[in-house]
Amino acid sequence: MKRKLLFVLTICLISLAACTKNEVLDTTKPVIFLTGGTTHMLVGDMFVEPSVKVTDNVDTDITYTKSGDTVDPSKAGTYTIYYDATDKAGNKADQKSFTVHVYAFSDNMNIVNGGFETGDLTGWTIEEINGSSDAFNDAFVIDTNNRKEGTYFFDGSKTDDNKVGALRSSNFILGGSGWINFRLGGGNDIQTLYLAVYRANDDTMVAKFANRNPQKYGGNEFLVGYKFNLLTIDGVNLGDEFYIKIIDEKLENWAIIKIDDVKTFNLTEPSGTTYELTINQK
Repeated sequence: MKRKLLFVLTICLISLAACTKNEVLDTTKPVIFLTGGTTHMLVGDMFVEPSVKVTDNVDTDITYTKSGDTVDPSKAGTYTIYYDATDKAGNKADQKSFTVHVYAFSDNMNIVNGGFETGDLTGWTIEEINGSSDAFNDAFVIDTNNRKEGTYFFDGSKTDDNKVGALRSSNFILGGSGWINFRLGGGNDIQTLYLAVYRANDDTMVAKFANRNPQKYGGNEFLVGYKFNLLTIDGVNLGDEFYIKIIDEKLENWAIIKIDDVKTFNLTEPSGTTYELTINQK
């Protein structure tokens, strides 16, 4: 009888040990968190790595490993770093990646006087439409507050509705992230009143934008910020040369255009608070 009881007790202890072992078996993967770090930078800027933290349900001292590219701040390119970690039970964390864009910059990546901060049309060329260019004049660059950026902006309302003309910017080389931004005020007419982007080598229009939301701030007199990524257009690449042209062919019913803050180089996508995403209406 004692031998039988001992046997039963032994079986119970073995079963209890097995159950206990199953309860503490660690099958949970650690988790890698990346915080901060430089994702977009100019050649020559300082690169700051992201802060890396690894958490686990059991282990508190897990180290991580890095692989992939070594970021060279002196050389333009796209670099990707990979982060891995494994806990003591052999569970591997989901790999995390961190991509860094290093951009070269030259002054010709921005048009000259895109914000009219000279107080006139310096850097822009007035062109005729049907023999007239009265819609554009140095005197129309003013400093009143119409949700402009900086001190000055071009205000086409300083002339009459029946005036026409065109305004061409300096050429620019597309660089950085490919994003451009600008502010437009006045009428909304994609056929006769718009900002366009042209290739410099053959004058082909690749993009066309109107003031699609003229009532955003309560009236056509206020400038509205827009943004667009030119790299979303088929055949457009970094390093291509373009220019901006402002067209005013409209003759009535808010037949004026206001312009400011034309920027053709951005490291990252411009703020969604200041600039709303627009569409290519070409």
